[in-house]
Amino acid sequence: MATSLFAIIYVLEQGNRNAWLEYPPIVAALLLAAACWFGFAFAESGGGPTYLRYHCFKYANFTFGLCISLLAGALIFGSGYLIPGFTTSVLSYPVWQSGLVQLSATTFMTLSLLIVATTLRFTKLPGLVFLLLGLLLFGVVMWHLGEVPSDIHFEGLILWLDLRGFAIGFQFFALTLLTLTAVPVADDVAAAGLFNFGRQLGALAGTAWLQTLLEHLTDRNQTVFGNAVSWANPNLMSYAQELQRALSLHGAPPWHTPPEAMALMLREAQRQWTSIAFNGCFESLALLLLFAFPLVILARVLTARFLLKPAA
Repeated sequence: MATSLFAIIYVLEQGNRNAWLEYPPIVAALLLAAACWFGFAFAESGGGPTYLRYHCFKYANFTFGLCISLLAGALIFGSGYLIPGFTTSVLSYPVWQSGLVQLSATTFMTLSLLIVATTLRFTKLPGLVFLLLGLLLFGVVMWHLGEVPSDIHFEGLILWLDLRGFAIGFQFFALTLLTLTAVPVADDVAAAGLFNFGRQLGALAGTAWLQTLLEHLTDRNQTVFGNAVSWANPNLMSYAQELQRALSLHGAPPWHTPPEAMALMLREAQRQWTSIAFNGCFESLALLLLFAFPLVILARVLTARFLLKPAA
């Protein structure tokens, strides 16, 4: 089991850097992980005492919560990977300013945690309502982040980051309580470990997927922009002349204005195709949630129908 987990983590962290299945060590690690999992499953199904406790899977809330933790891990940690990349690569914020941009979201996440905790403590409203509301709000935020322009300022970005923190608080508290409350005492440690394992595995998979998607979108946009950046393009000629005129007005020597204008155009083109790539990644997260939301409802119905209710 430990060997297979090391292999899976290696694949998810290094796959995008090495073109996934085009790199032989990645393929070897996948085969090793599969062989180890088959061996572990064979050992666990031999009829003797098992290494892990699986009794908690008999309960509907735990099985449903573990499935949702995979999705929540991919959404939360995947978007957490994209937001600093957008602020540093597109908005050209220093690292410390990028952190400050996201700092206010923690306040709203804490506020949402308090709201959920107080409501669940003093009312009979089920935690599933907050979980679904958090997922819906998170999808709306990701879609709007996919529409932000490359010249957006802090004031235009802060609202959606704060709403993201609010949505995370709704998801995290409700999902944790729903999954781990009323699990039998003998299985509570195994349930907590499996729940955290599912969340971290979802985070690794979601981050690896978004890294690969971002690279593919950036390469595609670079090709499109590269075909458009040609001296045969009248728009490019007009833009270059405007840049040269502006540089001349700011005191640049005449022999420096053409290369400086070209450097500025290339820098702006790179910022634009990077911004479009990040927008595509944010929208992909929103579409993933749109596709997964009916599956979440179906998983809840099936687990409640065929598995046990929470233990007393």
